[in-house]
Amino acid sequence: MKINERKKVYEALQRHSFEITLDLEEQIRNSTLPIVIDTLQIIHENEIHYIIKYHFKMILVAFYFQKASFFLEYQLWLYRVYFFKKVDLDFFILLNRLFEEVCKKHMLKLDCIEIESLANELEDKHEDLKKEASYKRYILDDVEAVDFAKNLIIGNSPYITEYFTNNVSNIKEFLETYNTTISNAMKYVGFRWESNEISVAKEHIATNTLEAVILNIIENLEENKSKDKHIFLTVAPHEYHGLAIKIAALVYRKLGYKVTSLGTSMPTKEIKKAIMEFRPDYVIFSATLKASLIDVALIVEEIRKDKKIFPQNLEIGIAGAAFENIVNPSKLFKTDFYLSKLEEI
Repeated sequence: MKINERKKVYEALQRHSFEITLDLEEQIRNSTLPIVIDTLQIIHENEIHYIIKYHFKMILVAFYFQKASFFLEYQLWLYRVYFFKKVDLDFFILLNRLFEEVCKKHMLKLDCIEIESLANELEDKHEDLKKEASYKRYILDDVEAVDFAKNLIIGNSPYITEYFTNNVSNIKEFLETYNTTISNAMKYVGFRWESNEISVAKEHIATNTLEAVILNIIENLEENKSKDKHIFLTVAPHEYHGLAIKIAALVYRKLGYKVTSLGTSMPTKEIKKAIMEFRPDYVIFSATLKASLIDVALIVEEIRKDKKIFPQNLEIGIAGAAFENIVNPSKLFKTDFYLSKLEEI
């Protein structure tokens, strides 16, 4: 796809986003097709809403970056989650074809050719993705991390507290533990949820247990000498995953930085206003969901365009699980740096 064609399709999708998603959701809810009826017996109506919302955003990601691989990677994750929930994965081929038909109602026919091409590519890879989703497992050889994860899932705060007490006495030791045991344990918890081995409730218990203990542990560590630098942290616009940024804020304070953290689910306009008001040295956007990639890309683009109203020496960084497996993410997102670990700043 040529860059100008890709941009044209992306802009058309943005213009008609409301009509397309609303129309698609109505078609799914009102469908009399057996595969849709069977799927709606398994997937709650609210879940369908979010599937359509993220489906649309991942198509935007594919056209914005001209990388169908991002969309296919998301589809593999989707297949894996719903394979374990016993959903007929052919439903997602139908969803893509319905999306294509809805776009033809609201967009120019020429712009829909590339959308059809993306749907064809998914259909070509559908059987391979189904097979991969059915056998893909998260195998963790780190016995310590598995034990840690199992205790998180049952909310065993005394075990988690004792683990940190025995292994962490300063910020350096905390970061070593965070980059190994904690990171592996949370991936293990996440995959067990994806594979339907634990409920959403237990996944939340694990996250809340870790948050309650870990924030207290960091707070009691000794603080380094001030670096006279200001870090501004925010989750990608409209995203709700906030534990990582809470940990990052405390860690950077202990490392001697001044920190301003906006937390989660902030709209783009408010994030930009806050950056202008606080005038930090660094801005770091954190994202967990692949669907948030488009939101990060757009706000970085806006800041770059309006650079005269932002601090002259402002450096923009990105971090989080959404950027994993992307080759040279800082180049792709036009940022100054990418953090795979907190201490890399």
